[in-house]
Amino acid sequence: MKKIFLSVLITLCSLISISQPVFQKAYDGSFGVRQDVNSPVEWYEKNKTLDILICFEDDKITIFSKETQIYRLLKQVDEDKNGITWLMVDEKGLKCNVNSGLHQETKLLYLKIEYSDAVILYFTKPN
Repeated sequence: MKKIFLSVLITLCSLISISQPVFQKAYDGSFGVRQDVNSPVEWYEKNKTLDILICFEDDKITIFSKETQIYRLLKQVDEDKNGITWLMVDEKGLKCNVNSGLHQETKLLYLKIEYSDAVILYFTKPN
């Protein structure tokens, strides 16, 4: 099962790099806050059932939720066997780290948006 998810992730990352939009569906979301970037996340909403379309493009990620969220790429920060991390900026100009990959505990695909004081975690599947 892990190999299937990893191959989907590798395909996703390679498609992003050749400028073709890749779509995924977020079916589960958790939302939390924290005091600062080093403190633990306090989840105020966990495992909320969702049906949200996410579009990955070469220089941005668009999330079509109740309010459309657009994150523009500043630079790639890290990549390993479990995923990739980008430094991005949202439409308000706030910087955030965006991670996409295979969740180590659940073995599900995820997209995590981390600000210094808030975290949004979506579990996704290919659309």
